Amino acid sequence: MVQPKGNSLLDLNTHSEPSNLPEKATWWKKSKNVILVLVFLLMSALLGAFVVNTVINGILEDWIGINLRWQRMCMSKECVSAAHELIENMNDQVHPCDDFYDFACSQFVTREWIPDDALEVSQFSLTEDHVHLQLRKIFDEYLPGLSTAPANLTLWHNQACMNVSRIYELGLDPLLDTINEFGGWPIVKQQGELPRFEAESSSLVNLSRALFTQGMGTNFLFSLYVGQDVKKTDEYTLYLDQPDFGLNAKYLNLGRNHSFVQAYRAFSSEIAEFLGAAQDGPRNKAIDEMLTFEMNLSNISASWEERRDKKLLYQNITLRDLSALCPVWDWTFFVNSLKLTPTQLNEDQQIVVIGKPFISQLKPLLAKTKPTTIKNYILWRAIKSWASIIGGKIQAIIGKYHRALVGAKEAKPRWKTCLQATSATFQPLLGKFYVEKFFQNNTSRATASEMISRIKDTFQNNLRKLDWMDKKTKSRALAKLRHMDEFVGFSDLIKNETIIKTFIQGLKLDPQEFFNNQRKINKWRIKQRWMKLGQRYGAIDSLTDETITVVNAYNDLFANSIILPAGILQGAFFDDIRPKYLNYGSLGFIIGHEIIHGYDNIGKQFDEQ
Repeated sequence: MVQPKGNSLLDLNTHSEPSNLPEKATWWKKSKNVILVLVFLLMSALLGAFVVNTVINGILEDWIGINLRWQRMCMSKECVSAAHELIENMNDQVHPCDDFYDFACSQFVTREWIPDDALEVSQFSLTEDHVHLQLRKIFDEYLPGLSTAPANLTLWHNQACMNVSRIYELGLDPLLDTINEFGGWPIVKQQGELPRFEAESSSLVNLSRALFTQGMGTNFLFSLYVGQDVKKTDEYTLYLDQPDFGLNAKYLNLGRNHSFVQAYRAFSSEIAEFLGAAQDGPRNKAIDEMLTFEMNLSNISASWEERRDKKLLYQNITLRDLSALCPVWDWTFFVNSLKLTPTQLNEDQQIVVIGKPFISQLKPLLAKTKPTTIKNYILWRAIKSWASIIGGKIQAIIGKYHRALVGAKEAKPRWKTCLQATSATFQPLLGKFYVEKFFQNNTSRATASEMISRIKDTFQNNLRKLDWMDKKTKSRALAKLRHMDEFVGFSDLIKNETIIKTFIQGLKLDPQEFFNNQRKINKWRIKQRWMKLGQRYGAIDSLTDETITVVNAYNDLFANSIILPAGILQGAFFDDIRPKYLNYGSLGFIIGHEIIHGYDNIGKQFDEQ
């Protein structure tokens, strides 16, 4: 008998000689062949299933565009619409790492065209067009059935503006009659020299007061108004500031040879000729002197950049001190002569002077300028402000000037012009109707408010992590963020009928007389504002500041608050139903932008209150 070899590795793996003893039969030995076959078949089945699934899925996706994983995708109408718009705007022939703007937007640029009455096309302008159509529907279908005082005022203002036949029937008469109330435009009447003004006895006082109180303009030589106090934002105070100009000061300061200045001079000359001025040397000389005076006014005014420092510009003095600083006239007498304040003011009345250097240099400039030139300029500014709302061939002159400045080839359709005019005048009322018609049972406000809250939280976390900001500054920045409020969509004040009635109190309009309506509105606005002098900022003031139908967003620095009007809670910017990441990529970007305004070179001048 051959003995078995030793228990070595070799022995366990090689048996050169079979054992003569019978082996014990086990379960594995009996079944392994069957199991191996079954495992092979199972693996083959699984592999086959995987291959078949991959092939079929690939065929379906490649051939008929069906994604079998659709269950994990948003397939709502809003999602499909958003995806369609994104794809329509994209250029898939450009790699996003090479030119992301071209990749994301080039098809939008290629597809869209700028209408002849517009300056640009963007997501903002497209959303504005949508809002304008909604508002037009309100005028055509909603307001006629209400028969309430707010609805009637809004409707009548728009109807008077749309009544082109009546406007053209009146022609220049409303404007000429009004200018003649103030003694006529010397450049047309070629009057002789006016006497040089001396304090309150001068013709300049009477002219300025008349234009102010008759609603024809308050912002020609200076800007005198009642507004929120920059340092005590819950109070109203009296302000004196430099004026706006007929042409932006940055262009006037570039000199007569700038193309915009030349277009502006030609515009004033053509208007003068159209109103009856002779085509001669004296007319041209008067135009040049008027332009020189306006350029001199512009030269002593603060620039846009300088005016960003609100605290430096803010000078709170008495009316007595103002009369010494700018002895054009007795300012206490002048303000009281307007008869707009709740009570007579005395010389100790505080007035905030914005831009003290301009105010201090105004008297010397007026003193060296011919009174006729001053009157020519003041009435030119009034004529320019009002010419756009009268009928006749004067509109062609205005259109030519606008084309030279901004490039628009045509005037806007009349319904858009009137809609914007009514919206500017009655924004709280139009906003109320807009919400009633298009924002009932809308959850957008809650969703947008949640977005603001989340973005503020993220901003706060990032602010805490800054290692370059000192503790005191960081503490103030965090305090401002904690107190930053938000107003989304609209204020519930628009549903308060008592406040609405108070807002329109004292205003009566004629649906046939657009020019006179505008004068009434201006006088009403001035009276409303001036009656608030010395009062605290209240609910009716919040209503006046509503911008419900505006497609934009704001940071109200006076109130330390973010404002998202209803107008922007739609379109490419926002949809309550679509995925959140789309809203954060559009409206979220805008919210972040507005938060940052609270810390920019103007926002930093206002605290958390």
